[in-house]
Amino acid sequence: MTARAWLAALEAVALGYLGDRAALRVLDDAQRYADAQADPVWPWVFPFDSSRVASYRAIAASRLGLVKVAMDAFGQAEAARSPKQAALVAVEHARVLATGGDLDQACDLAVTAYDVGYSYESERVQQAVREFRASLSGRNAQRITTELDDRLHSAYTTRST
Repeated sequence: MTARAWLAALEAVALGYLGDRAALRVLDDAQRYADAQADPVWPWVFPFDSSRVASYRAIAASRLGLVKVAMDAFGQAEAARSPKQAALVAVEHARVLATGGDLDQACDLAVTAYDVGYSYESERVQQAVREFRASLSGRNAQRITTELDDRLHSAYTTRST
């Protein structure tokens, strides 16, 4: 059941990226699979529980633009185990916060995520932060994103010297 829950969650996130609201139904399936786990949990298999499903629900809802659903799911989600994965989740959380109008907190999360990506030399995390920054616009955004912009700019000046 662990594998089914995990695969359903992955499918839901993919559907979320495509803008397909069927992602929510597939996440309900993932939750049912996670709740029905009777398989022995081997030491090398991570438990796939409600908290993990909530992480995937948060990301899918974020991509679907469902701010309330995403914020609720982020509140229930377990922190990611690796720093790079946590940084990617933080960027998604920042995206939801920005969509919901909390640009200050969103940029703070993005800066923290970028620092993790930079320290681990994770191009994937750094690219996610750049894409997040590119999604922000307007005069108000420019004032608030100064620290994030400085961080992104410093990465180019540091690497080129």
